Order: sequence, then structure tokens, then C-alpha cells
Amino acid sequence: PKFVPLQGTQLLYVENTETDILMDLASQTYYLLVSGRWYTAGSLEDGDWKFVDPKTVPADFANIGADSDMGQVLASVPGTQESKEAVLENTIPQTAEVDRKTATTTVTYDGDPQFQTCSDAVAYAVNTEKAVFLINGEYYCCDEAVWYRATGPSGPWQAATAVPPEIQNLPADCPHYNVKYVYIYDTTPETVYVGYTPAYTCSYVYYGTVVYGTGYYYQPWYHTYYYPRPVTWGFHAHWNPWTGWGFSYGVSFGWLHIRVGRPWYGGWWGPGGYRHGYRHGYHHGYRHGYHHGARAGYRAGYKAGKRSSHRNMYKSQQHRGVQGGSRPSTQPARKPKTSNKKNNVYADKGGNVHRNQGGDWQTKDKSGWSGSSNQSKQSMDKQQQSRQRSQQKSSQSRSRSGGGGRKRR
Repeated sequence: PKFVPLQGTQLLYVENTETDILMDLASQTYYLLVSGRWYTAGSLEDGDWKFVDPKTVPADFANIGADSDMGQVLASVPGTQESKEAVLENTIPQTAEVDRKTATTTVTYDGDPQFQTCSDAVAYAVNTEKAVFLINGEYYCCDEAVWYRATGPSGPWQAATAVPPEIQNLPADCPHYNVKYVYIYDTTPETVYVGYTPAYTCSYVYYGTVVYGTGYYYQPWYHTYYYPRPVTWGFHAHWNPWTGWGFSYGVSFGWLHIRVGRPWYGGWWGPGGYRHGYRHGYHHGYRHGYHHGARAGYRAGYKAGKRSSHRNMYKSQQHRGVQGGSRPSTQPARKPKTSNKKNNVYADKGGNVHRNQGGDWQTKDKSGWSGSSNQSKQSMDKQQQSRQRSQQKSSQSRSRSGGGGRKRR
């Protein structure tokens, strides 16, 4: 291990590893960050790492420079601006309007459909890659953050108009636990208005910071076909303010590619946003990291990838009757097309839906849109400011070209 001091702190970090390892000189204790979770040990040799509440990490962690080689860990240090923004961004939904006449999906099974009980009145299909549920004699499928309903396990599938309340009781050890965070906000005879928060892509708030995955191991299906489940821990999952959760393998911090004799570009890293590798970002980060060290590859891989885990997965579903963006005024559903409309729809922790109309906040209820309370306005103002900062950072990231350094604001 090559220990390097962090300026302005009593901390050291291990430079010659991709893993985030810090040493607190005051206590002579080592800290390891994996998937947003902190672990501690008395030495690097015994490997006896124990999970610790992030609120108990040394106060000096908050003094780590945002521009330093360990600046990315600040999102996992409670009380820092980076951690507050990460938590806030984790509550902001992506939204879309779904054409009830054209939206559909296809579900295939490896043999006859097989279901396994995961909670009261809920069973899920084990021999398909889709999240299919049997609830009170009816079938539901959540596919790329859109809910569908059918009378049989193979369809035909139509856009659902309500999420079964039993879904909210799914336990974390269910492989489709993340669908709890896909919502149906409203419906008309032509359209369903849907949305999802980052928890659907396995980004959760835990102990006051953002972590990746539930930590549970989900048994894959392996028979004639192999259906993997989302990886929920490890594999160099790192959070940064430009791209959210990113993954690395080998010497780079670009998007993960598994090499089994040759690169394989079909990794499964959560729904929608994590299925495909980003070739350019990975290989650029690999080359740069190989010659200049892992952390240079980390920066180069993120910049060269130019793709964000915050991306709206709805925008790739135009052919399925799903139009990304916020809800417009009540108009008939139009032919699906790419939408560049500003997303002004927000949701609070209670699931209430808000929108900003010319600077005034409105709340959606059964009777329509009405004025918001002062408390809601304050919360929504913070969400809006966070979204604007995120969009600004994303724009800055896209405007940067390749290279070893990364400037931050």
C-alpha cells in the first residue's frame, strides 16, 4: 500500500488501489468504502472489516477537499454538501406519459410460468427476466418503469391504471424489491402518468447517505436460459455528482465490462440504466488508468463515457407508447415522439405530486391541481434547486473533453 496524505486533514489514503481506503492517523484505524457503505478495520492485513454507521466516521472526513483524489467519498459522509445533494437527488422522479392504446410489453418464460411467493398475496415469476407478479388472481408486470396488467401470465399486456397496494409490502430480499419505487400518478381515458425515483435503479438512502443496492443476494434463474438478477453490492460501485452510480472493473473507473476471453457488453446492473456497457468511456479510462494510475482512469473514464445514470429511461421507449417528460395540460394523447419538454414535476416523501407553474407550486389531488402549503413549497424549492444544479453539472460534464484531470465547482 502506498499511503498519501490528504491536505488539510489528519488522514491518509491508499493511492495504488482502485478501492477507497482511508486511514485516520488519530485513531490508527482504516476505513473502506464499498457501494456507499463504510467498513472499518484495525489493519489492512487481517481483513476483518466491520460495517459502521456513516455518522460515526471521523469528523475529519468532512474536511476532505472536493478536488482531491478522494473527493468522491464526500457523498458518503453525512452532513457534507455532497451527501445532502445526493440524498435530495435520490427523491426526484423521472416522469412520463403513457399512451393507453399503444403501450405494451412482451414477457417470455423459460418453460411454463413458475411463481414463487415473496409476501402476503404476492408471488413473482422466477423463470423470466421481467418483473412479473401474480396478485389476487391478476398479473402485473413492471418493465422499464412502466406498469402493465394482464389476465394471464403471458399477456396481452396493457398499461395499468393503478399499482396494486400489495407491492408496497415487498421485502428487501425480494429480487424485484425496487419496483416499489415506480408510481402511477394519474390517469385519463387516453393516458397514464407514471414516474420512478432513483431507488428503482437500486439507489437507496440508508443511514442518511446514498448507497447502491439492498445488499441481498438474489438467486438467478438457470435452466435452458440464464436470467441474472441485479447485482446489489460491491463491484466498485461509486457515486459522483455528474453521473450518479458508476461501476468499474480492472484498472479503470469507466462503465463495467466483464472480460471472459473477450469483452462482454451485456452486464446486468439494475433496471434500464445499467444494462449496457459504454465502450468508449471504459476503454479510454482503461488506457489512461493503465499509464497514469487508477484514479486518473477514474476521471478519464467518467468524462469519456459522457453518459449519466440519471438518464431518463423513458426516452428510449418511444416505440412503446411512452413519452418522457413532465405531464402537460390535459390534452388528447398524441403520437409518441421524442420530448424535449422541461420536467417540472416533483414528488415528496409522502408520494404527493407537485408541479411548478410560472414560479407557483401546485399539488395534485383527486380534484385536480391546487396551491401548495408553505412547508411543501420550501421542500419543492430545494428539489428544484438540486435538479438545476444537477443539470448544470451534467452540461459541464458533456462540454469537457478527454484528459486526466477533472475540475469541480
